[in-house]
Amino acid sequence: MKTKALISNTLKNIYENKFYFVTVSSTIQFFIILFWKIILSFLFWVILQASGQVNITKDNFFHLFTNIYSVSAIIFFIIILAFLIFLEFAFLTFMAYGRIYNTNIEKKEIIKNTFEKIKMLFGVQIIFFIFYFIIMIPVANIWLSSVFTENIYIPDFITWELTKTTTGIIGYIIGTIILLYINLRLIFVLPLTIIEEHKLSENIKISWKITKKHQFRLIWTWIVLILLFSIVIWFFVVLLYGILLLIRETWEHLLTSSIFLTIVEILLFFMAAISKIVIIVSLVVVLWKKKILEEKWKKLSKKEKKISKILLVIILISIINLFIFNYNFLKNKPIIWKNIEVVAHRGYVHGWVENSLESLEAAAKLKPNYVELDIITTKDNKFVVSHDYDLKRLAWIKKKIKDLNADEIIWKTIKQNWFVSKIVSFEDFVKKAKELNVNLFVELKPHKEGESPDYIDKVISKMRELWIDKTSKIISLNLKVLEEINKKAPEIEVWYIVPILFWNFWNNNVDFYLVEDFSFSENMVIQVKKENKKLYVWTVNNENKIVKYLQEDVDWIITDELELVNELKNNKQENIFSILDTLWL
Repeated sequence: MKTKALISNTLKNIYENKFYFVTVSSTIQFFIILFWKIILSFLFWVILQASGQVNITKDNFFHLFTNIYSVSAIIFFIIILAFLIFLEFAFLTFMAYGRIYNTNIEKKEIIKNTFEKIKMLFGVQIIFFIFYFIIMIPVANIWLSSVFTENIYIPDFITWELTKTTTGIIGYIIGTIILLYINLRLIFVLPLTIIEEHKLSENIKISWKITKKHQFRLIWTWIVLILLFSIVIWFFVVLLYGILLLIRETWEHLLTSSIFLTIVEILLFFMAAISKIVIIVSLVVVLWKKKILEEKWKKLSKKEKKISKILLVIILISIINLFIFNYNFLKNKPIIWKNIEVVAHRGYVHGWVENSLESLEAAAKLKPNYVELDIITTKDNKFVVSHDYDLKRLAWIKKKIKDLNADEIIWKTIKQNWFVSKIVSFEDFVKKAKELNVNLFVELKPHKEGESPDYIDKVISKMRELWIDKTSKIISLNLKVLEEINKKAPEIEVWYIVPILFWNFWNNNVDFYLVEDFSFSENMVIQVKKENKKLYVWTVNNENKIVKYLQEDVDWIITDELELVNELKNNKQENIFSILDTLWL
């Protein structure tokens, strides 16, 4: 099927049923968003109870698979997740399918069919579903995404570390291309599974066969149609924005701004729904043209599908609730929290090598509250400033720091992004920080093979010797090290770095928490405030995310983008325009 014909057929189908498609698909998405968190959160709590854990972190992840109860709970969680994903796309697929054949497929038939599909996962087919789900995650928002995968992604700190080197960048790009290609080749799996009677593994083979040729026809179809609908949506957004700009000097903006923000959010919500409609309809059109669709669905009675009055009432109530939420949000919440403290991540790395004296000096000029650095012990138990456990990435030397004495490492040349500097000792870094009147976040990076028995004592002694035990903080991924320091030297503040956390914090002997952006939730803020502790979020570099956390009730953020953070913190606009500007990012 040629690209032009595919676009024409898809556009015709959507145009003829525009009100039905947009209303029904938006309602489906709304109800899924409304209920799925409640359902999946409860099931996740069941998994934690079955495994005897209070949360899931990088340290206890594999503990989930140590007993039959937690494994059973995980399998049940996957089955329910599969059901919700299938149900989401079943409504969309049968909506498109029914309109092609001018056939009404009742909701109860769709739900019944979805239950039938789930039965096949009780066995080896669940492995294929897990495989399919996992490969969807890295590129969840590119092709056909589910509500359940849109907020699941590879954490920024992982991709950031991967792309520090040329090899890492090349590997990351190649890996992304491969995943995109695999996702494209498996794009028919969900609609085939919903409509066909084949097993998931068989549908994977069929989809791979269908997409053997002409993959770019699908891509161009989606690009053209989504771009077309996007232009229409954004035309109305820009028009409304322009009207609001005209009245900004003479109008009381709270009511007007609340209405406008509500309209924009509805339009963006519709845009997300339309994007799915475009892809689903185009896929069903291809299956229809290739005569792959099953005959049994053609036998249902034909009748015009109407939007029920109850559904319209629910939509109206939802819009009113959204307006009330926006009104209270604009009325009560500050646009920017001026008192959020900022930490420079490894100094200021734009134009300088990380953890160098130059990056420290550059950061000091931008006046952060603290500068973060990493320290590692050498073979002779001295502390040098380095994030990596070896010298390969920055010094191009294939040796580990633990195998070298301090005098073999200090003042070695390091290079990053075409800039050159030297490795320095912890003492020299602290000396320069004192000259610049900068306080430090000292990240301890104990060697994975273990440290000397007196490692804790050496850390405490060095902090006291340098007179920074009361002015600087110690942070680390190693909870045991932090708790021991807190026990022996309570005057030193210790902050626990949590790269991956699902659910809540747990009781421990640390002063504050440092949570990675990927794991952040509003519940964490509430819990930390109850415990009279502070919450720190790292590493926040994206402008949209910086604005988000400057509006959240967090205490600290760590960033590489000091200049941008200062600019946003000094933004004097405290009205709707500060929020609207973030919508364009």
